[in-house]
Amino acid sequence: MAERFLRAHVEVNWSANTGDSFRLIVRNHIVPALGDLTVSAVERHHVLALHDGLSAMPYQANRTLAVLSAMFRLAEAWDLVPPRQNPCKGVRRYKETPRERFLSHDEYRRLGHALAEAERNGTENPVAIAAIRLLLLTGCRKNEILSLQWDDVDRVAGSCG
Repeated sequence: MAERFLRAHVEVNWSANTGDSFRLIVRNHIVPALGDLTVSAVERHHVLALHDGLSAMPYQANRTLAVLSAMFRLAEAWDLVPPRQNPCKGVRRYKETPRERFLSHDEYRRLGHALAEAERNGTENPVAIAAIRLLLLTGCRKNEILSLQWDDVDRVAGSCG
């Protein structure tokens, strides 16, 4: 079921980054916990044990539960389980606290050295290096940079608007 889910659903419907995230969740959490069971043998107590086992990482626990629930919705659509038998239904998600982290001065310095070294050696794509620098210097989000138009740039103040 896990391989079919990844191949027939994730690869077709999700971006590469999201697909990578789903693959990691399936391979690192779902398969180790439930891989010895048939799809129809997975019960709510199995899901609760998996979710509870990740309680130290609430964000990861909730993402894992979401992916597993999606797998069971597809299992139902593919007639692998009876209708309305999703064992994830009703499992309470953990409360997530918003995360905000800034690089320390030392981390900025080390990143700057690493970027300069990669630029000198030619080991990384120069466009990727420039993009990382732009993100660091402007504080813009990745999607803001990706959708940036020249009209959005204040060439005098040097900021995105």
